[in-house]
Amino acid sequence: MNRYFITIITLLIALTSIPSRAQEMTKAEIDGIRAAYSAAKERIERNNHAQEQNMPRSDMEIVSHYVVPGCGPTDEVIHYYFTLG
Repeated sequence: MNRYFITIITLLIALTSIPSRAQEMTKAEIDGIRAAYSAAKERIERNNHAQEQNMPRSDMEIVSHYVVPGCGPTDEVIHYYFTLG
């Protein structure tokens, strides 16, 4: 019984320390993420106007219609953007 108690306490301590390590991001990392996000948004906007400029599109849309048990018929639309390279 004592062994289980110690194991549970050790696991709880380990689990509570994980979120504090995940919060340690530097300003440079955050700036890098923001720059990548804004560059992706620009590419998406250019892609939306690609047909007007006779350029190839770099996106794909998948529409799924299926039945989820307990929920019924479901429609799901996933839009993928990618780079042609």
